[in-house]
Amino acid sequence: MSRRQLALWVASVVVIGSLAAADLRAQYAQPPGAYTVTEINSMFVAQGANMQISRDGSKVVVELSYLSQQPGGKAFHVRTFRDLQSHQQYDWNMLDASAPCGASTFSGDWGDPFAMSAETTADLAKQNAKPLGSATINGIPTKLMEADTPDGKAQVWVEEKYGLVIKWVMTPKTGQPFTMVEVKQLSLAKPAASIFVLPPACAEAAKAPRVPTEAERIAAETGGNAQDFADAMMPPPSKSACSVALRVVHAGSMEPVTGFQIAIDTTRNDVDHPPHYTMGLGANGRRTFSGGGLHEATAQLRNGVLVIENAPPQFDVELAFGKAGDSSALIYRQCFAPQTALLFVVKNPDKLSDGGDWLWVKSGKYAAGPSGSQAPSSVATAAGSPPTPAAFATKATVTVKAGAREIPLKLEEKVAFLFINAIEMLEHDCWSHVKHPCTMQELVDRPKAVDGWPMDKLTFDPTKTDPNYTYTLTTTGNVAEMADWEVSAVPKRPGLGGFYGFGSSSSKVYYNPRGAASSKDLWLTETSSSGGGFVIR
Repeated sequence: MSRRQLALWVASVVVIGSLAAADLRAQYAQPPGAYTVTEINSMFVAQGANMQISRDGSKVVVELSYLSQQPGGKAFHVRTFRDLQSHQQYDWNMLDASAPCGASTFSGDWGDPFAMSAETTADLAKQNAKPLGSATINGIPTKLMEADTPDGKAQVWVEEKYGLVIKWVMTPKTGQPFTMVEVKQLSLAKPAASIFVLPPACAEAAKAPRVPTEAERIAAETGGNAQDFADAMMPPPSKSACSVALRVVHAGSMEPVTGFQIAIDTTRNDVDHPPHYTMGLGANGRRTFSGGGLHEATAQLRNGVLVIENAPPQFDVELAFGKAGDSSALIYRQCFAPQTALLFVVKNPDKLSDGGDWLWVKSGKYAAGPSGSQAPSSVATAAGSPPTPAAFATKATVTVKAGAREIPLKLEEKVAFLFINAIEMLEHDCWSHVKHPCTMQELVDRPKAVDGWPMDKLTFDPTKTDPNYTYTLTTTGNVAEMADWEVSAVPKRPGLGGFYGFGSSSSKVYYNPRGAASSKDLWLTETSSSGGGFVIR
């Protein structure tokens, strides 16, 4: 999708939130458990992609195809199988039988057209809209709704029984009508069983051990119900106040882990402007902590528990395990009791880089852990390796959101995002003017346009100037993500979030506050930066 069409799409989303009508306040029937929806979807590519969604109970197949927008380019045709019970997903290329099958897990929204339509009609029902009566679109009875907006006119045709959006058209004031989505066929018959049969490559991949979902991983680490825990690194903080009982435990056994140093900073009132922390090494071989309100609280540990009285909405925690490594986290307060348990569940105390999870205990047997003595509240996150001054001297303002929720980033994470954002912008220009995805070296040296367009380049080489992340840019394509390129910034130490992006004519970026990111993590639906990016003319 081009930038012009992407802007139209964003405008139309705003329009959808402003539409409503008495006709849409009626309750629709429960969505069918078996169906086939065939549509033209222009949210992927400008000329429209052919999409067919077939569902039979817990089995779903999504087929997507479109012609290349580049002269001489390859067409795209991928089929995705999703099991809604096991959360397994398999993707394969319908045009190249030799291409490997992509196997992964998924959670949350899988692209159910009826669920997405329900959200749309719920928004319609909250406001006032202009009903224009009934209309038949491609043989499907619908109700037509229309709204005039500052950007033009929006029209939505909604199927009468289940509330499925059949057609969505935007007409800019100075342009021609643009169809975002149009359902060409709707069948409520059970799809043929052959549609859900995996090809040999995927059938073989299905035999491999499946990757657990986040809920399954937490259940395995804690030996309990994942619903008893909440991600402690996810904002926003709770409005209610409480004390916090923090302890470190071993994943699986949940036995206490000892022998570490701990520092906290409870003065983090401004998450957008983090202080600079420094972790040093004293003459006695132990870590030293400084910067901001960071101070060591190891002496306040009692029976492996640090109690933070009246914990602030957010606070930093720094853990040092000697040769095993360090871990830092920005914690967002969640109160489920007057004193709420906070666990750092470590996979391998002898190797912190294997990862771990910061979890609030909502309920269950770990909600009331061993008591500790009271500790003052004020100490840390680590600053990591000394940054290269050139890149870290940026005065850029960075804002990233996942839906309506703003995600605060540490300084190191902001630098990584600026690099990812710069690569994303340059790859868009490569797609338009170089006619192929550009390598990292091309972006550093300055890509050469085939049409004479003046190309920008990266201000810094991220692989040489950022000591906190490993950057990888792949330009061989990703069939599963419908991408010509994909880029990742993987943190070199615990406590920093990772970024992952992919794209062609359009792109997406994801964020994982606990480490390396993938398309299963938080989609950054809104991002902005100003005052000092990493692109130069």
